[in-house]
Amino acid sequence: MTETLLPRNASLVELALEGAIDLESRFGTEVDKITGWKLRRPLDAVLEPFLVAEYGLGDLSRFFDDVEDLIDEGIDWQRIRGTPAAVLQALGWLTYDGEVLDAAFYRRRWNRFEIHLDRVRDNELPDLRHIEFLSNLSVAVRSYLRRGYRGYNVPAFELSRHRLSYGYLSQDSGIALPGTAARWSFGRNRDHDVTLSQASLEALGVWLPPDSFPPTWADLAFEWSDADFLWTDDLIVYRSRAMAARLSRLPCWVQFRDADGLIGYRRARIVARVVLNGDGPLAVGSQRCSVGPGTAVYVEARTAFGDGEGRTATTARMYFGAVPSDNSQSGLLWAGETLQLNFDKPAVAVRDVTIPFGLTVRERVRTLLRMP
Repeated sequence: MTETLLPRNASLVELALEGAIDLESRFGTEVDKITGWKLRRPLDAVLEPFLVAEYGLGDLSRFFDDVEDLIDEGIDWQRIRGTPAAVLQALGWLTYDGEVLDAAFYRRRWNRFEIHLDRVRDNELPDLRHIEFLSNLSVAVRSYLRRGYRGYNVPAFELSRHRLSYGYLSQDSGIALPGTAARWSFGRNRDHDVTLSQASLEALGVWLPPDSFPPTWADLAFEWSDADFLWTDDLIVYRSRAMAARLSRLPCWVQFRDADGLIGYRRARIVARVVLNGDGPLAVGSQRCSVGPGTAVYVEARTAFGDGEGRTATTARMYFGAVPSDNSQSGLLWAGETLQLNFDKPAVAVRDVTIPFGLTVRERVRTLLRMP
């Protein structure tokens, strides 16, 4: 027994009671060993659930397979919780990264924020649900995630601050998934560079044989609608430009198929003759071009959120001159299996693709069709 703390006039009963409750004489050496116990590695299995509860890491436990990693990472996260840095650390647990963007100070809901992710989501669920949960858990209580995006970002129009063509009148681009309050907006580019064959151009009705072009322009018979050339132009170049002009006047649909058959058709939003000048606003891979009297045709089709959702296209092809069978659907942008198109020309530019369609991603298929 350690030195008594009772006064000298303590009774025998008091001394006996003190001896009965004195634990230091029995556990003193063991108590000293407790110091730093929870900091040692590996952890004692008995301590693990208590430490998780002590540090308030229960909500994070499902994102870690190892409790020691949860505690080590969680302690660091708790120290910076309430800051954008905590959001980025939490994103790292899901193998994502990004940039946290706060709402403008003049907005009524200034406490909302967005995340510009480092890549298009791997899976819609559960990835996006986990990103939203961890983000809202990491920031200050007054803040919440309203949107995440990558590759396709069209903000809501703000009067006197945005050009009308640079924003949506209703709200930002994106769509909310079941179980998520935030909106998600992703986009990917699929680029193809194709040189059309003579057989394809003949089938499309735009082929001009080389021997139909005389050596001088004075002997050339042409349609006035195609007369966008100069007297000094090379007639061989004009021939390619004329074929490109005829092709660009035809409506175009891009068809997507998988191993099970047809997924759908997407109407091309751009079918234009272009000049390959290296500095234009349009791009197909590393090739940049601008609209003009060139010898190639730029075709761009962008699917909407949800087009073909749940299926992965393995083949894409183009149909020029196709129109919906139902005249009342002439303005339709996406034609699925239930809507038929009338074709009077065969498919061209058939190529193998891998396009996993989803609810939150818009796939932009850009194709440069070159004349031979």
